[in-house]
Amino acid sequence: MKWYYWVGIVVAVILGISTLIPAPASKPSLLGYYAHCSFTPISTIICLVIAGVIYWLGKGKKNRINDGKASNSQSLLFFQFKLEMAFRSFIILGRQLH
Repeated sequence: MKWYYWVGIVVAVILGISTLIPAPASKPSLLGYYAHCSFTPISTIICLVIAGVIYWLGKGKKNRINDGKASNSQSLLFFQFKLEMAFRSFIILGRQLH
């Protein structure tokens, strides 16, 4: 796997962990304490999913090409569609909570 995939994975994991750290904030997180991100459990999950997807894209690139499965552009379009739908559902959920 190329080095830039590892950089993306490490950055996403560090950002995910940093959302859990208690810190002064304007309002409490969804877990009930003041953290860097008031959307704490969901933002952590999003960062870890992004790290997993980066790992999947970096690790499985050779296998997807050799097996004759969907091309990278097709898989990226499908991933972009799924990611957009997930963000839209989080936005709708956030509006219902407030």
